Amino acid sequence: MKDRLWVSLWRGERIVNSASLEVSGELSHDEGQLYEAVDALCQELDIARPVWLSKHSRELILYSRTLLGESDFVEGFPYKALELEWFRSDGEKKSKE
Repeated sequence: MKDRLWVSLWRGERIVNSASLEVSGELSHDEGQLYEAVDALCQELDIARPVWLSKHSRELILYSRTLLGESDFVEGFPYKALELEWFRSDGEKKSKE
């Protein structure tokens, strides 16, 4: 069973669009694979790719979730936020740190 990345686009307090992608469990060890997955999800949703910071990788690895706002995009971003969640197939729980 593979892990899954799920991205949702928020406008106000509602999810207006979402997409998901299967990824290998090596995601936390391979930033290149993570960038490719984010790029593929952004292409599927027809949005610009965000500026990916080390904080986003760190949050995704530690908490299985990261949130990107309008300031994380160079091009226009007509949504309140992009939320990226990592559903791990091994059932590993999010860190409480």
